[in-house]
Amino acid sequence: MNFKEVVAYCEVAPDGPWVAGGSVRKEVMGLTQDADYDIFFKDAGQFEYLSNIFDETTVTTNVSEFSRTYDIEGAIIQLCCPSFHATPKETIDNFDFTVCQYIYDGEDFLVGETAKADWDSKVLKIVPGCTKLRSALYHSQAYIARGLRFTTETMDTIVNCKDTSTPYSGKKGEEVRPHGEGHYGLPALLRSFNVGTIEAGTTCTVRSGVSTREQEYEDR
Repeated sequence: MNFKEVVAYCEVAPDGPWVAGGSVRKEVMGLTQDADYDIFFKDAGQFEYLSNIFDETTVTTNVSEFSRTYDIEGAIIQLCCPSFHATPKETIDNFDFTVCQYIYDGEDFLVGETAKADWDSKVLKIVPGCTKLRSALYHSQAYIARGLRFTTETMDTIVNCKDTSTPYSGKKGEEVRPHGEGHYGLPALLRSFNVGTIEAGTTCTVRSGVSTREQEYEDR
């Protein structure tokens, strides 16, 4: 199943649902499709309508609190929930990284202002206002494997911003811990990656309690 077939199968339309993310970027760039097809919705009604159809006709490969995933004729389709937004623009404005900001509504492609330039420069930048930092860190691994790197500004944002989304574990609104404390300690998480994550010598200001220090990260 190719991009156009997925669009038709998922009934992608200007009023929703919409397909977004890596598959749309590859379609825009004319690249071979090997990404999952992420489907986003205007409201819960749209999500339930399509997921009910899929559940009746297709084997569900994975179910989580964030999505339902299906393998349909070789195409991996993820129906994303429970984050619903009124328009395609609002949807990509709530993504974590700028390089992900691609969306198609069945008629028009909408691309984030710096999405292409950031991809071409191989840099990972947080979308302004993003607070889903825990999931962003894990999401970043796929891009790091493709050679992208965090910018200093992104590192500073991740280390010091409070995550107000509902985390996979821990308490809502809990601060991302910068010194390797617990499961979400930033340095520990970055060291767990199999490839280098940021340019050698990159620094960011780490605030822990009342202390502030500069921490330098070495590329691996």
